[in-house]
Amino acid sequence: YNTYTYNETAHTERVPDEILSVRYEDGKWSKPYYDCGGGNIWMLTYTVPFFGYNNNSYYFKGTSGIDIDLRRVDIDQCPLPKDSSQLNIFAASDKCKKRTTYCVPVSGVGFRRGSYKCVCRLGFYFPDTKAERRYYNGTVIEEEYEKLMLGQESQYGEPGVFECLQCAEGCESCEDDRPCVVSLNWVMRTVILILSFVIICCLPIVVFFTWKYGDVKVVRAASPVLLRVITLGAFFIYCTTIVMYPRPSVYTCTARVWLREIGFSLTYGALMLKTWRISVIFRVRSAKAVKITDVNLLKRLGIIVSVFSMFLVIRTLVAPPVVIVGRSADDLKAYLCRTDWWDHSFTTLEVVFLMWGIRLCIVVRKAPSEFNESRFISMAIYNEFLLSVFLNISMFFLQKPANPDLLYIIFFCHTQLTVTLLLCLIFGSKAYMVFKGHDKSETGSGAIPKTQTSKFLGKARSANSQYTSTNSSVGGIEHLKITNEDIQEEFIRLYTQLELLKEKNIRVGNRHLASKIGAMQSAASRFDSDQSGSSARNNFKLNNMLCVVTDKLVCATVSSSELPEDNVAVAKTKRQSVSFAQPVEENASVSAIMESTKSLKDVTVDSSSSNDSPIELKNREDRTDTDRNGRPLKSGHAKTHAIVINLDDKSRFTEEVTV
Repeated sequence: YNTYTYNETAHTERVPDEILSVRYEDGKWSKPYYDCGGGNIWMLTYTVPFFGYNNNSYYFKGTSGIDIDLRRVDIDQCPLPKDSSQLNIFAASDKCKKRTTYCVPVSGVGFRRGSYKCVCRLGFYFPDTKAERRYYNGTVIEEEYEKLMLGQESQYGEPGVFECLQCAEGCESCEDDRPCVVSLNWVMRTVILILSFVIICCLPIVVFFTWKYGDVKVVRAASPVLLRVITLGAFFIYCTTIVMYPRPSVYTCTARVWLREIGFSLTYGALMLKTWRISVIFRVRSAKAVKITDVNLLKRLGIIVSVFSMFLVIRTLVAPPVVIVGRSADDLKAYLCRTDWWDHSFTTLEVVFLMWGIRLCIVVRKAPSEFNESRFISMAIYNEFLLSVFLNISMFFLQKPANPDLLYIIFFCHTQLTVTLLLCLIFGSKAYMVFKGHDKSETGSGAIPKTQTSKFLGKARSANSQYTSTNSSVGGIEHLKITNEDIQEEFIRLYTQLELLKEKNIRVGNRHLASKIGAMQSAASRFDSDQSGSSARNNFKLNNMLCVVTDKLVCATVSSSELPEDNVAVAKTKRQSVSFAQPVEENASVSAIMESTKSLKDVTVDSSSSNDSPIELKNREDRTDTDRNGRPLKSGHAKTHAIVINLDDKSRFTEEVTV
């Protein structure tokens, strides 16, 4: 409203007045300028228009401006924060090097360039670690940048200048170049890796040994196929040392678990199945032969490996191994493979598996073994069980504080003390016997070949109930002389004991004894081949006659060739094996033996022989000087087989092979 005075004391009535209001957006800011002459200062002017009103319309009358002294106004050259609506024409005009630094505004500097500082980003540190102010001054940076724009010599364009240095690996923030992660001892790790490669390179030699000397009895008896499976499992376990060499990752942690478990199932699965086969054969109580071939064992081994593989697949899909960050004793970061309940489950599975192996070792600890392989297998299983328990218990204490190098050494030592020692026990003993000549190939000279029919062959037992070996490669030829009275007396005594034993077992329900003795007689009636020297090979027929050697029941074989009547045959044996021979007369008197035993048939004994003369036993069935294959036979060459029945232990027969 407008009022007007019409005298000195009175005003007219108010008249409404319409004025066009001007908003902030109608004004305009000028660019900063330097007021030369007026104040010699930097100024900024804001200008707005104003209007007049006449004849019911507005018209432009002029502008009104405000001059602002910029000497006390700070310039913010740093970038605006995200989602900011603030108007700042100087924003993002700083000259900080964005890769390693960022801009921080500085107040109180006034209207001038460089009112900011360049601070190091996270993960970088100021090069001058002893400086009090660890940042770059924006004023200095602006001056150097201006020199660069003017083509003058400037430090702004040089690499590394006005920049921060990157922290050590694994550091989120730092003040200097000190490490935040435990540095691995690469020299030590490389030495261990080289040793692992050297040991792995020896595995093909072990496989070649099983192939080259597979016909040697000590190697063939241990199943060369299973020995190669053991070597393959050892290779997988050795590879865990290789995958643990670099810094842990998801892939290396997963590979370590797979290699360890598959190698363990192959190596110790084969060992325990070999022991299981021995325990089954040792505990058999029937006359029927127990046949567990290598193929049967490989099938069972496949089941064991499949069980381990199934658990590994489930673990990999459900909860794959991950890398965690631990803290060392110096509060440094250490990358480790996480140990969770899956790892504890696999450890428990291994321990249970080894406990089953220990049980098998206890069962076969008294089983007869010519090469003591069961003993070496037991030592390897005991060793693995103890060291595995020690390793898994120690892992609980080695997680905090973390020490990757110490863990690497422990895993390497565990592998060497278990797998390498296992290979030395299993293969070292066999290599020693092969190269020292303790065991020869059964096809070589001086050895007597065995056939599958010679399964009831015995050994003598020592005073401490330990079985001794009767290898054909050792021992000389002994000459024994047995008189007629000795044979009659011993036959009567032993057949009486055998009949009593049969009747006793039949009464208690052990009727399988008769079938066992029948199987023994069937095996004794077969033919076997013999090689004497380098030019002669003779066939012999197993006699049903039983004789006694050191309280054992022995079935002997004699030559089927014709012998001269005046020739006194001398029995030739290897260690405990015995052979008897004598000319036959149709009217020989053996009624005393037949009446006492009621089981001897087709046997005649010359009663005209003296007590001191050697006795020769022969089948009633006469044969020519040639065998049934048409090859000539020579007198004095015979192969002796032995069947041993342990009369002290009536519950089982000793089924051992001896020549």
